[in-house]
Amino acid sequence: MRELIKESLIYKIIDKIFSIFDKQVENSCIVNAFLKEPAGEEVSRSSIFYKLWLHFHNFICSIYEKLHLEKIFGGSIFTRTYFWCAITCVAAALLPTSIIIVMVSVSVFSILLAFARDREMQLIFSPVNKYVFVYIVVYIFAIITSLSFKESVLGGMVFVLFTFFGVAIQWIIDSRKKLEDVIKFMVAIGAVISIYGIAQYVSGMTGNMEWIDTSMFDGITMRVYATMLNPNVLAEYLILITPVAAACFMKEDNIKLKVLYGVSVLLLGICMILTFSRGGWLGLLLAGVVFIVLMDKRFILLGIVCLVALYFILPDTIINRFTSIGNLEDSSTAYRVYIWIGTLSMLQDYWLCGTGFGEASFEKVYPAYALHAVSAPHSHNLFLQITAEAGIMALIMFVIALFVFFRTTGRALKNTQDKKMRYILIGFISSICGFLVQSMTDYTFYNYRVMLCFWIIISLGMIAARVCEKDSGGAQN
Repeated sequence: MRELIKESLIYKIIDKIFSIFDKQVENSCIVNAFLKEPAGEEVSRSSIFYKLWLHFHNFICSIYEKLHLEKIFGGSIFTRTYFWCAITCVAAALLPTSIIIVMVSVSVFSILLAFARDREMQLIFSPVNKYVFVYIVVYIFAIITSLSFKESVLGGMVFVLFTFFGVAIQWIIDSRKKLEDVIKFMVAIGAVISIYGIAQYVSGMTGNMEWIDTSMFDGITMRVYATMLNPNVLAEYLILITPVAAACFMKEDNIKLKVLYGVSVLLLGICMILTFSRGGWLGLLLAGVVFIVLMDKRFILLGIVCLVALYFILPDTIINRFTSIGNLEDSSTAYRVYIWIGTLSMLQDYWLCGTGFGEASFEKVYPAYALHAVSAPHSHNLFLQITAEAGIMALIMFVIALFVFFRTTGRALKNTQDKKMRYILIGFISSICGFLVQSMTDYTFYNYRVMLCFWIIISLGMIAARVCEKDSGGAQN
């Protein structure tokens, strides 16, 4: 059947068109500039940040030795650094935030303990980390200078801790096997959470109508939220994990595991539909487009056919919900637009340093700029909220970190010959692309566990890129 398709005239025409397109893209100066080799490890190790780290490393090693802490911690469970980091990554979306805070704290302590016990232990270089660390420093300043310091400090500490852990795992997950094990269990947990969400819908456990504009969508009686307490937050998480599950399905050779991954993707997709999150649907749709384009551009036509088919297959309730995107008659859409306009007005005065971290500082300033007196705890847009909380420097560091992530993973995707690792990279790239789309319609870091999952995906993508470069014999950059 496959050979018949390849011999068909339509296939040959499509293949010829995309071959020409591929050559144009490959020779594009913009694409080549984006994927060019950046300043690598040697430059990084000569920076002031690395020198400060060396002093800190020597300091904690000296303290550890002088206090004879090896007698206390040697052989203890706290020395099992990979175990703590891996289980925290896997459980991030499953357990309550309070438990995850404890697990992240123990993991960070275990990482520092590993460095304190070994003077020869080196940081594994990652191009994205230095920008994230500056981003963290800017946020610490935003916490200290917050207009509501008392209300900001505890949440700010969690924000900084989770962000740091998200990038620090790159020092611990240092092999392909560890990477694949973490991915495998994250997908499994995603499937479990999806089953929980579907069970909520089937049993009618989610009757909260606050999330539904009944005047426009009287056919929607419930929206699932599973372990995330809010359907939009659940959708944010599902965007991050679904492309990764799809990548596992594509790369798997074992038939039994392939079926399990396929079922996982199906469960994740059904659960996403039941969130009735339009931003989530749009984000996952873009993630799917990116996934297909990076996998094989010739599948674009098949994707278009599938989208058209969905219009005739899906219930009217879902179609009406999706096509209402951008409709200002919908109270949710109008609410967000008013908040964005009010936040932009506020940023004319607070763009440099922001108002400080957290809801309290935002709510102290925002009402003076609110359009139609619409109140809000945040700006319902990740990029606006980062600027509102920590100023333009935080936004710049965040955007640069994203740029470096896409450049590093894109370069690895272009250079690697490992088909399985290509799928993994495609999954991570698609995941972040989809998440950023939903971030245009919501403050996706509002839930700390989702924020933690975001930084974990960023780090796993960087680890995958490093594995590709190592396996191909390239220099570690």
